Amino acid sequence: MIERLDHVAYAVADLEGQIELLTGQLGLELVRRGTFRPTGAPLALLREPASGMKLELVQGVPGFLHVAFTVDDVASEHARLTAAGLDGSAGIVRIEAAGAESAVLAPAAGPEVQLIRYEPGSAEA
Repeated sequence: MIERLDHVAYAVADLEGQIELLTGQLGLELVRRGTFRPTGAPLALLREPASGMKLELVQGVPGFLHVAFTVDDVASEHARLTAAGLDGSAGIVRIEAAGAESAVLAPAAGPEVQLIRYEPGSAEA
């Protein structure tokens, strides 16, 4: 079952400049840095403290990348959405740095959809 919207991901030309702006001037918190699995580009996960909403920024050609939802069971939601016509060929992966299991699916049109389930105690949950 889909539980809630978790984050949106956006590619930016100047990752460090965006981190500085969003944390220094707009009050977001840097949760972690990592690597964007599909491209190997550096990424940063930021959180707005009052709402808990997260923003994933990836170094690259600017543009919207995906919308992520927390789910109670990645495998069952992956199967359900694949049956509904989304391309789930990327499969299910473990994201060690986030303490999570994840799958990214591609609809016929529009941005990719990420399903994510955090382990208990994950700092990103």
